Amino acid sequence: MKTPSIPNLGLLLITASAVVACGGGGSNVATTTTTTATATTATPPGAPTISTATAGNASASIAFTAPSSNGGSSITGYTATCTASGVSKTGAGSASPVTVSGLTNASAYSCVMTATNAAGTSAASVALSVTPAASSSGSLNAVYKNVAWQAGVTVTFPTDCTMTYTSKGVPSHATNAYYLEPVRDVGGVVVATTPGSNMALGTAAFGGTASSTISMTQTINTCPTKAATTTPTGGGAIGWMISGSAMFNATEGANNSTAALTDNVSYSFTDSAGTSRTASFIDSCNGHPTPLKNTYHYHGLPACVTALVDVAAGASHIIGIANDGFPIYGNKDINGATVGIEQLDACNGIASATPEFPNGVYHYVLPAGVTSLRSSMGCYSGTVSQQMVAAAAIANGICYGARGPDVRVSVLSAAVVAGRAVALN
Repeated sequence: MKTPSIPNLGLLLITASAVVACGGGGSNVATTTTTTATATTATPPGAPTISTATAGNASASIAFTAPSSNGGSSITGYTATCTASGVSKTGAGSASPVTVSGLTNASAYSCVMTATNAAGTSAASVALSVTPAASSSGSLNAVYKNVAWQAGVTVTFPTDCTMTYTSKGVPSHATNAYYLEPVRDVGGVVVATTPGSNMALGTAAFGGTASSTISMTQTINTCPTKAATTTPTGGGAIGWMISGSAMFNATEGANNSTAALTDNVSYSFTDSAGTSRTASFIDSCNGHPTPLKNTYHYHGLPACVTALVDVAAGASHIIGIANDGFPIYGNKDINGATVGIEQLDACNGIASATPEFPNGVYHYVLPAGVTSLRSSMGCYSGTVSQQMVAAAAIANGICYGARGPDVRVSVLSAAVVAGRAVALN
């Protein structure tokens, strides 16, 4: 006798098990509907479209739109390739724009973009040309002379490639009457503790005034160049703002991994005159005083400073200059669109057009609403010497946080090399 064939026996056994597990079985009859899925095979995505290719200093920023088809598989990355005289340089990223570095200034490059998914890489986009350049003359002095420096700030230009910045270290905008500062610096009673770094804080009146006798002076290279490797930003001033105060990195000290903007705390009290007061560790401008220096600095995008030069929905303008000579901007591009962290390199830098540099320039961006270690520049992309870093720290003091021997020794050593006498708090 011929045994009849039973199709899909495995499927029937699985179905039966499922019925029993769900309380079925016995004389009950289970009806199973089987749907056969048609397998699809992914293909490489379509080609992206380059919208702009913006020149930078030995670099180019390639902005693009994603392809209309991802080929049935998520796009995992984009690669920009710029070629001149048979030599190609590439840059990769997960979103627009992609920066290509290592280019030769004054050479015309042809740049294309490709997209990649699990199935492979797309065809190249239509090429756009770009010619990198530090600036038309190599010096940024022509622009820096016309920056909106505020009252109390003096800038001079000793040479074609240098600028000397001098201020009292007190911003042109309003500051709080009281701040919370470490008791180890200001003494007094502990009234609050920072949530991250666990610093004991007391209240202190901020004595900084526009007539302060303190003088912060720093000379900056205004013919900046991108370095082969980045240099970490340490304690003290990393940039000099149009308001008259300094920019610090995101942490509270050279060896402190806590972001200052996440370490904020406030305390309310009544002063000796019976007035209700609130003292904060960080104020609404993302800044606070430097211990014992009677100066002031920022740890993130200061709306009090951008308000001096920007308009709502407009482009960001220069609000400062970093120690390596590259400009510092707020978080809007030349079209007024928000620049996100994902568009910036590890130092919070990007090469793109700005109101002051319509042909593009490498610059740092302070992102809005960011309270992490990306709130300020964590490294310098340009060339900067240890002597420069030490001198900048001394000019404005070192912020709160760790003060271990390694911090003091590193700054002292660099300052000795620079031939400077040092008095650290």
